[in-house]
Amino acid sequence: MNLIFLGGIHGSGKDYVLDKIASKTSLQLLRASDVLKWTEYSHNPELKQVRSIPQTQDRLIHNLNLIMQKDKKYLLNGHFCLLNAEGKIERVPLETFEKLAPKSLYIKTSAPQVILERLKKRDAKEWPLRVLDAMQNEEIWYAKELSKILKIPLHLVEDNQEEAFLSLLKKDIKGMNNLKDFSILTSSRGHSF
Repeated sequence: MNLIFLGGIHGSGKDYVLDKIASKTSLQLLRASDVLKWTEYSHNPELKQVRSIPQTQDRLIHNLNLIMQKDKKYLLNGHFCLLNAEGKIERVPLETFEKLAPKSLYIKTSAPQVILERLKKRDAKEWPLRVLDAMQNEEIWYAKELSKILKIPLHLVEDNQEEAFLSLLKKDIKGMNNLKDFSILTSSRGHSF
């Protein structure tokens, strides 16, 4: 598939950053939840829990194959990890990423407290801070592993980094292969991992 993958936990700001850059890139933007038709598919979409992660990912790949055109480039907004039916953090299967065959990976992060506040406003639900922190950390570690396994670059994008994100995307679109394996875009706060 001719795509770039942007992951991050719920409330990390993926939709926000995509809305900011949408008109500045030639990429077709896709949200995994829209491709899955998540609100129709999930028994309780507000819980953000997935009954069968492998089955859901098979549905994602199937629907992408129906939607995507060979002559277009895509940016897919999704997740590296999800909450399973028991509310436990579970990685999206490696097989899913192998089938997606992304050109590069991006992960959108934010301070867990900021994510908590966003989710309260957006979903009117209060998540335990430790769950958000654990989920974001697991997404970062898994994204790093996927980058090594798939031999593709990984870029970490923090809040207020839309222009740097856009610059890297444009390089990826041009097919440049000289990007670092893992670049960290830090905000003015100087946060890094």
